[in-house]
Amino acid sequence: MVLVVNNVSKIFKSRSKETVVFNSLNLNIRKGEFLCLIGPSGCGKSTLLNIIAGLEQATEGEVLLEGKVVSDPGPDRIMMFQEAALFPWLKVIDNVIFGLKIAGVKKGEAYKMAERYLHMTHLSQFKNAYIHELSGGMRQRVALARCLCMDAEIMLMDEPFGALDSQTRFILQLELQKIWEATKKTIIFVTHSVEEAVLLSDRIVLMSANPGGIKKIYEINLPRPREVDSDAVVHQMSSVLKDLKEEVGKVAKAEFDTDWCL
Repeated sequence: MVLVVNNVSKIFKSRSKETVVFNSLNLNIRKGEFLCLIGPSGCGKSTLLNIIAGLEQATEGEVLLEGKVVSDPGPDRIMMFQEAALFPWLKVIDNVIFGLKIAGVKKGEAYKMAERYLHMTHLSQFKNAYIHELSGGMRQRVALARCLCMDAEIMLMDEPFGALDSQTRFILQLELQKIWEATKKTIIFVTHSVEEAVLLSDRIVLMSANPGGIKKIYEINLPRPREVDSDAVVHQMSSVLKDLKEEVGKVAKAEFDTDWCL
C-alpha cells in the first residue's frame, strides 16, 4: 500500500460543543489506483482529503505515506480543487509552470514539462492565452496540467469537475482517465456523483453520515473506457446509489428532527 489511513479521527471543538467529523477511520490506498470518496454532505470527505494532503491535522491517528507519517504538505502530494485558482495576469503556460518556478526548476526545463502536459490536456494551442479567454472547462484543464507538471506521486482531487456543465464534465472525465492510464498516478477523488465515481474509479469508498465512517468499499472491476449507459455500469451505479440514499436519508432525518425541536 502506498498510503495508509490508520485510526484517524477528526473533532472540531468550539466553546460550546465538539463536532465529531469521523472517528477511528481506517483505509489502505494502493499504489497507482484511482479511488473515489463519496457520501452525504458533512460526512468528512474533503476533511479526510485535507488530512492526507497535510493541510489539516487529525485529532487522533495518523496517515502514513510509504511508512512515513504525513504531518505537512509535501511534493509527493498535489491538490486540485473545484475552483481552478489560476492567476489571471499570467498566460496559460506561465500558470502551469508556476509551481515549478517556486520549486526552483530551471525555466527551460519547466517550459518543456509544461508543453508535455498542455499537449496531454489538449491546450497546446492556447498556451499563450490569458485565463479570461478560456471557458470553465479549459480553465480546469489548465489547473490539471499544473498539477500534473509537479509530478507528485499522489493527486488529491476535491470535486474538480463539480461546477462544470454535464457535457464538459463528461469530456474531462474521459481525458482524466486517459491521463491516469498514461501516468499511473495514485488518484484520490472526492465527488458527489455516483455516475462519476463508477466511470472513473478502481474502488469507491462510501462514507456514512456524520459522524462519518466507511460504510462500504466497492471494487469496480469494469473494463475501460466505460459507457454510462452500459448494463454493467448502470447495475453498479444502482447498487452504490441504493446505499448512498440510506446515508442521505439519515442526514435529512437528523436535520428534520433538529428543526422540529427548535
